[in-house]
Amino acid sequence: MNYYSHCNPSARPDSLCRHPACVPRCLPCCPSPIKGATGATGATGATGATGPAGSTQSAYGGAYNSQPQQIIAQTAPDELALTLDTPMPLKDIGLENNSLQINESGVYQVFYSFNASSKVPGEIQTLVRKNQTDAFPYSAINTQFMENTLPSSSERISYAVDTQNSFIANLDSGDILDLSVFFPNLSFYPNLVVSVYRYGAVLYAIKID
Repeated sequence: MNYYSHCNPSARPDSLCRHPACVPRCLPCCPSPIKGATGATGATGATGATGPAGSTQSAYGGAYNSQPQQIIAQTAPDELALTLDTPMPLKDIGLENNSLQINESGVYQVFYSFNASSKVPGEIQTLVRKNQTDAFPYSAINTQFMENTLPSSSERISYAVDTQNSFIANLDSGDILDLSVFFPNLSFYPNLVVSVYRYGAVLYAIKID
């Protein structure tokens, strides 16, 4: 029997169309004998666990000095704002006049670092100020310049400081933050000249609540 002749979809008997001799030739017009009927839809599975909450850090920003800075202690103001001329990534915090401008009120973690050297012994205090007048009392650190033998010569002596600190503070929109230095006991160190390293002044803030 010529099963191929029964592949007319209007006249074919299903039993002939599904015969193995017919099906390879008649796939366009014959139902596949392999695919079975679609089964009933299964029940919906249980809802998966809720993923972790997203970050709440909606404001952050910082800045640093891209060039060295020299400070003559005897002629420096009582609290001298360090150069912060290069911005880090900023979001709802701006950089202007060596200061961070807070645009969103909240609780912030504030971090700073200070690295400098001098040719004579001395003492320096680093501190973070708000609005150029109010120093955060828990940000101030007094540091002695420690003797440091330069690797190029055992006879060349310098003195260096390496200070890092962080604290948490309530900040309001419109507050400005700067990183400043102060010279306590300056009468003991009349010839103190401080060289702030490139990238030696760093200040940034992250909103945490």
